[in-house]
Amino acid sequence: MTIQVTVVITVWYRYKFLEEALESVVNQNAPSSDYEILLVGKIDENILNKIISKVKIKRGDVKIAYEEVNEESIGAKLYKAIKIANGKIITFLEDDDIFYHNKLSVIEKLINCEEKRSFLRHAVDLIDEKSNVISRTERVESNPVYITNEDWFNLKLPSRHSVKFASVSSMAICKSLLENYSDFIRRIKFSPDILVLLISALSLGQKIYYLDPLGAYRLYRDSFGSGYGSFDEFIKTSRFKYKSWYEDGLVYSKMLEGNKRLWDINLGVTVLYKILFNIFNNNNSDIKLTVKDLKTIIYLMRSTYTSKTLSLKALGLYILSYLPYQLRKKILMERIFKDKIKIYTKKSNL
Repeated sequence: MTIQVTVVITVWYRYKFLEEALESVVNQNAPSSDYEILLVGKIDENILNKIISKVKIKRGDVKIAYEEVNEESIGAKLYKAIKIANGKIITFLEDDDIFYHNKLSVIEKLINCEEKRSFLRHAVDLIDEKSNVISRTERVESNPVYITNEDWFNLKLPSRHSVKFASVSSMAICKSLLENYSDFIRRIKFSPDILVLLISALSLGQKIYYLDPLGAYRLYRDSFGSGYGSFDEFIKTSRFKYKSWYEDGLVYSKMLEGNKRLWDINLGVTVLYKILFNIFNNNNSDIKLTVKDLKTIIYLMRSTYTSKTLSLKALGLYILSYLPYQLRKKILMERIFKDKIKIYTKKSNL
């Protein structure tokens, strides 16, 4: 039988939850002939082979392959996966999340690339480091919800049906759509979830929200965002993240040319990341704020497609970014750090 779904797991020398992640895919109720598991990245193959042997004890006919990619960027791994995947549909699993047993059968049922039902995103439960459920998504009867392009662009959902945690582990998309943008995908460094959402938005295919959880997002300090061990570690990590998100945004701006709505939305987020990088950065960098960025913010405040709240936030942070570094550190960075810790603590104690 033809493989319908390729499950892509990106790896980079992390093993703590990999066995549980793989096991959750192996134990699907879909026929094993319908799907394959493709791990891409860099990992100790001896350790990986031991994990694969263990998870395949109950279901030895599931196809699991590993493709080494020496570049750490997420784009390089996804580019390679798209090139060699056999499935018509690609779904993703981060190596610390899990699938529920019915996920792939739901994907096969609802996505039809020939009929342009091209993208699915589902709700998730939250689990902790020990796999205990710390927040369970309410199960609903009106499932799934089909989203029009207009509502998709406006990020609207029917009341009560917000799908939280836009992890790439909650998404599935037709491989043909990804192939159309492969040259952009290979240049992405850090934001696979935004990448897949934007590609789905560019397509005319029908978007599907599945409101019951088909998997679980693992919430712990490293998954919430590394760099929370200390304030100095947080600053260093934030510089890297904001710089990577800003550079990804520049790639997206090229990908979105011709779609003014999405281009403006991406521009607003990109300039915000540029400002945040400069707030956290104390070294010489070629990513400097200029008057042109201020003009961009003013343009965004007048755009009919962008959030005025986000634009005002960008304006305020732009002004504050010119404060001396030590003052920025005291006024802004410490506050952001404390707010992040509060959010983490609240969510991890739900």
